[in-house]
Amino acid sequence: MPRTAPQFEHATRRARFPAGVLALVTVAAAMLANAAPAFAQRIMKDVPEPVRGLEIVNHTGKTIPLDLQFTDSNGKKITLAALFYKDAGGGAADAPSKRPVIMMMMYFRCPLLCPKTLEEFTRTLSGLDFTIGTEYDAVIVSFDPRDTPADAARFKTGALLDYTKPTTDAIRSGWSFLTGPVENSKALADALGFPYRFHPDSGEFSHGTAIFVLTPDGTISRYLPGIQSTLEFPVRDTRLALVEASQGKLGTTFDRFTLWCYHFDPNAGAYVVQAFRVMQLGAGATAVALATLVGSLLLRERRNRRRVAAPGGPAEYSAGNDPRGGVPARGATARWSMGDVAGQAR
Repeated sequence: MPRTAPQFEHATRRARFPAGVLALVTVAAAMLANAAPAFAQRIMKDVPEPVRGLEIVNHTGKTIPLDLQFTDSNGKKITLAALFYKDAGGGAADAPSKRPVIMMMMYFRCPLLCPKTLEEFTRTLSGLDFTIGTEYDAVIVSFDPRDTPADAARFKTGALLDYTKPTTDAIRSGWSFLTGPVENSKALADALGFPYRFHPDSGEFSHGTAIFVLTPDGTISRYLPGIQSTLEFPVRDTRLALVEASQGKLGTTFDRFTLWCYHFDPNAGAYVVQAFRVMQLGAGATAVALATLVGSLLLRERRNRRRVAAPGGPAEYSAGNDPRGGVPARGATARWSMGDVAGQAR
């Protein structure tokens, strides 16, 4: 089957759109990319009116509505609950899948921003040690009601080809591309804090860029807006977000130590080192160094005392009664043997 990867399709679509539309989308994408990490009410004065109010809103800690129904890339109706409760047979069931989920919203007809974002998203997933469908799941949801399951299937095929791990049934099952009715997409976007706006004159959407990491029960754990200039999602931050969302099920001891040292900064949109933790580590290292120094000094002193107290030790001699050249001090008891003296004489 010929490969039609999203990033290649982008060039074809670009040729079909008028220059004015492309300019609008480009400006909107640039402005949104700059505004994405702002996370809330920080609105730049020079942001054009069409893209104002589209900053990602922090809904961390809230649970998305899992009863929303969408259509997957196979044309099958599916609820979000089925993606979070897979261990119970694919439907809304009793136990969650115990795997965190990375979710991203886009629209498949987007000429510029969405294909680029998906490309960077896939690159990040490829850089993770964790595997889709095994340690976590990935869900792409379209907010454009014009998108069809065929569009979703086409983008899924391209993403699987870009994903560097060998494609398995678990990966196919764990990476979902969904389309749905406008009201369900809007409800999901509102729950995630992901605003978007349709422009009837161009037929395009203005929107930001972010990926959302959710816990196995559908609670929003982290937003990752990515790097402004490249739309890249750092692998380290994505890994830490997954470890955090897995509630201790994923990662190594080093990951947990790193999370102890780092915290997520919503303004930066990334994990940053906690100054307090650095001071704690410095204080701990200093305490260990001092304890080691004091311990070694005490040990050395104890050894010296034992040596002095031992028969024939230095305590039996003074500077003036050393048999190896000195004269016994007045009242000192010489305990060296004749052999020692003879040895010195020789």
